[in-house]
Amino acid sequence: MDVVGAYLNGELNEMIYMEQLPGYEDGTNHVYRLCRPLYELKQSGAIWNKKLNSEFISLGFTQLIADQCVYIQRNTDGIVIVAIHVDDMTILVSSNTLMSQVKSDLNSKFDTQDLGPVKQILGMEITRDKTTGSITITQTQYLKKILERFQMTKCYPVTTLPNPNIKLDKTSNDTKPALP
Repeated sequence: MDVVGAYLNGELNEMIYMEQLPGYEDGTNHVYRLCRPLYELKQSGAIWNKKLNSEFISLGFTQLIADQCVYIQRNTDGIVIVAIHVDDMTILVSSNTLMSQVKSDLNSKFDTQDLGPVKQILGMEITRDKTTGSITITQTQYLKKILERFQMTKCYPVTTLPNPNIKLDKTSNDTKPALP
């Protein structure tokens, strides 16, 4: 799920004023007092995080200590895990009924957009095969980008690792190593 205008959900605790934006001047030299944080403010991320945390706690979630971008909820219906990256949420649940409930709860707190089943997260592609009950996670697209970045798209991949028992010795500059 995606939270629409995420930073606008927070409230500023201090008075912040801004000049009129280019193209929106009205001929006066008025400034505007902000009521909500904008994406360009340094404190916007912290304000959004505080708001997000309080809403998840109000819904009965617990924030993980090991990764504070992950919230978990356990009850008689099952388990819910929500991983957050700025304004995007990856929701993992133990049943479809629970998924509907979580989405409804989140919609009651924020203006959200349902992006459907997760296909990509943090550079990893996720495919799900319901017939076999399997989930596959790959980084093919990420690896292709790295190869392009270092001009290695035409390199020769090796499918097997070298023998870990081979001892490598330093050679002098005029000696070429023997190839196996």
